[in-house]
Amino acid sequence: MRKVLRRYPLYFGTAAFLTSAAFAALLIFTSSFFLSNYNAAVRTAVGKLHLAQLSWVGQASEDKVSRSTDVVAEPSPDLAIFNDQMILRNSGVSLDSLKDGNQLKSKSASRDALALLQQAEKNLERNLEAKRVQVALLQIISFCFLLFCLARLSINARRVLIDGVDRIVGSVSVCESQSQSFPARDEIARLEQSISGVLTQIANSSTVAESRASLVRMGRIQDYLSNAIGLMLRHSFGDWMLRKFLYALERALDLENTAILFSEDASALHSGRCLFSNREPVPLTKEFYAELSAAGAGTIVEAQSDIPDARRAGIGFVDATGEMSVLLVEFPGDRSLEALETKTLRITASLLSMAAKLDGHDQEARRIAVLEERAAIARELHDSLAQSLSFMKIQLARLQSYQNNTSVESKKQMKTITSDLRHGLDNAYRELRELLATFRVHMDVRGLDFAIESAIEEFSQRSGLPISLDNRLVGAPLTVNEEFHVLHVVREALSNILHHARANNVWITMALRRNGAVAVTIDDDGVGYRPAEIKESSHHGQTIMKERAFSLGGTIDIAPRRNGGTRVKLTFTPKKLQYQ
Repeated sequence: MRKVLRRYPLYFGTAAFLTSAAFAALLIFTSSFFLSNYNAAVRTAVGKLHLAQLSWVGQASEDKVSRSTDVVAEPSPDLAIFNDQMILRNSGVSLDSLKDGNQLKSKSASRDALALLQQAEKNLERNLEAKRVQVALLQIISFCFLLFCLARLSINARRVLIDGVDRIVGSVSVCESQSQSFPARDEIARLEQSISGVLTQIANSSTVAESRASLVRMGRIQDYLSNAIGLMLRHSFGDWMLRKFLYALERALDLENTAILFSEDASALHSGRCLFSNREPVPLTKEFYAELSAAGAGTIVEAQSDIPDARRAGIGFVDATGEMSVLLVEFPGDRSLEALETKTLRITASLLSMAAKLDGHDQEARRIAVLEERAAIARELHDSLAQSLSFMKIQLARLQSYQNNTSVESKKQMKTITSDLRHGLDNAYRELRELLATFRVHMDVRGLDFAIESAIEEFSQRSGLPISLDNRLVGAPLTVNEEFHVLHVVREALSNILHHARANNVWITMALRRNGAVAVTIDDDGVGYRPAEIKESSHHGQTIMKERAFSLGGTIDIAPRRNGGTRVKLTFTPKKLQYQ
């Protein structure tokens, strides 16, 4: 409330004075109404007392007649004076002695009664006069207070409407011709006319035009930076994306040409490729190159261009190779870069450097993922296909040892070996097909979420099995390699369920725990997990999943569910969270 009072003192002060003035006027009116009613009540009471006195005098004369005729009349007091509250409360005398007529038969008692009535009448008159004095004093005080409030309101009105308006009008410059041609009818109209004149002058001044152009340029720069950041996040660091950068920068800053000079040799800045928006820039002079090298990345260097009536500015940034490249802009010679434009160039150079570094990290991550995947392929070939081929090689050597022996026992051995070779070839062919199917899986460019959904759709179409997904890994900090391993574990688990579980439902849950660990759970309601009945092909699939869990630095558990079926649970901590 104090803040409001301090913020609007004029309003609350005016409201307080108006309320006080209204209260004073109401008090004057109420006191006048009270005095009028009180006066009427006193006059009525005095009239009753006067009638009682006349009645008492008349009874006294009747007493004389009755005494001469020896007939005694009993006094009868006027009962109206005993029922009037004004007389009883404000007369200041007690009239109880007048109620008993037997006590008033004597002459002295009648005189005392008349004196008592006269005293009551005088008391009422004095009380009325005192009330008149009190009400008059109250009305005088209220009237003075009302005049004070009105005077204070008048002073405040003059201070705001006259002095304040005069100060505002005096602080703004108004054309003298306008004030003479259009006389104002009051203070507010004069203030309005003054402000209109100032606004007209401001609208016609060159400063406003420059400010409007600056605001338009600022809006273009803001749109450019927003679009540049979105472009950097959506596309890879390539020539197409960089040309988009250059075209947008040229339009935003109203430049003649923009270019990026990549350096492949630290000794020659213009030795690499060059991207430009309008024309290929003139090679940098040695002086300009030396100044850029001395300034370092992030510093803008301006110089006169070799093209007539043109200037150029360059700012260095570090590209993906670690070398310093240059963002070069060209503009008219009679123009210099403003502070906002130089800041925009610095932000652009920083964005280019960040995009180059992110692209370098992404390429390095992809190279590591390829190497790790090749190592996984080599391990799986060694554990599956290489062992089958080694087994067939041993069987073939045995077959060769029985080739020249024609005994019955040798023929039986040859048939057994031939059957083992056929079985080994079938296993090798099946394993090769499974490996090819596994390695042909590609990670969706949109990320793990879309890849998992595609895998679920694929297995659902192949088997008609309802598969539900509860994905709480949106935004989890997973690398490309980690996403690839998670996808293969899910696919391998779904493949095992499809071939061996005879399940009716499958549930997949992917969640990020509070400690940063990722948990991927695949549940089914099939026949359950029976280690003693696991076939060789299924055991091979479990081995692949365990190796992928080991590559992730985590664990994988395969166990029966409490309500029937099997649960496969992969748990690992992403590398990006291991160092936090």
